[in-house]
Amino acid sequence: MNKIMESKSLPKSRQDTSQESKHNLAQDFGNDLSQDVLQNAGRDSQVSLLEVKDLCFWRFVGLQKMHILKNISFSLQKGEILSILGRNGAGKTTLLKCLLGFLKSSGEILLQGRHITELRGAMWDKVSYVAQIKGATLPISALEMVVLGLNNAIKFQPKEEHFMRAREVLHELGISHLADKNCASLSGGELQMVLFARALVKRPEILILDEPESNLDFANQKMILDTLKSLSKQGVSIVLNTHFPAHALFLSHKVLLLSKLRNEGEIDSNALFGTSAELLNQTHLSKLYSVPLELHSKVSPFSHDEFIVRI
Repeated sequence: MNKIMESKSLPKSRQDTSQESKHNLAQDFGNDLSQDVLQNAGRDSQVSLLEVKDLCFWRFVGLQKMHILKNISFSLQKGEILSILGRNGAGKTTLLKCLLGFLKSSGEILLQGRHITELRGAMWDKVSYVAQIKGATLPISALEMVVLGLNNAIKFQPKEEHFMRAREVLHELGISHLADKNCASLSGGELQMVLFARALVKRPEILILDEPESNLDFANQKMILDTLKSLSKQGVSIVLNTHFPAHALFLSHKVLLLSKLRNEGEIDSNALFGTSAELLNQTHLSKLYSVPLELHSKVSPFSHDEFIVRI
């Protein structure tokens, strides 16, 4: 994947969050956080590439204000991968849409220290997004779909060099055979790979993915995971929603666990932010999904490269 992209300490979760509210957050997940999580949550030694502070999003049900996301805070440095996990309805996709400005939220969303509302269209020079596949797609070729990822630079007037770049990305992902096929006739998995190629073609600094493994067979899931790891090593920061704890264990430097709000007055936030090593364990995951999970590694001590998740 070297051709696609040529271009650890745990930062603060909420700088102004008190120790008491952090313990309240830990209690919502039904466990005692390690002292390292509580101490590191207030630490940040540099300006983050992406930083979210006290993000809230709500909807009105009748006259009642119902929070979906409450005081979500996290940060991401260059080359780091953040996985967002949670049950259906917890607000994972909603959070991504807030990050991209598709939904209006309160709090702060900073890209290299600047609020996304200040950046406007310039944000898309740095950020690529792959949404979940829903409904019909454009009846254009896969190659043309990938070239659309360069819209900010080429203003819908692609040149041969842009098509060459698109073909290169398709080749790197092993899907060159789809180049001339109509996207409307592709399977869900094939279209997912094409949309992934479209996100990569402009060489983004930040890649935001909503369940990128959906609709994919095991071979293409592995392709996606290996590609994301390679991009991370090349300096790309990645935020993804996933329903696969094993994938998060394999990929992530940092993790955001989202719980579905029940009695929102009882907790300060419905998110827990920390490093993969701190949060992706049996205790946290079992509580998050309300299912007893066991992590088994093929080697000792536990390795994130050799493990299984057992229900």
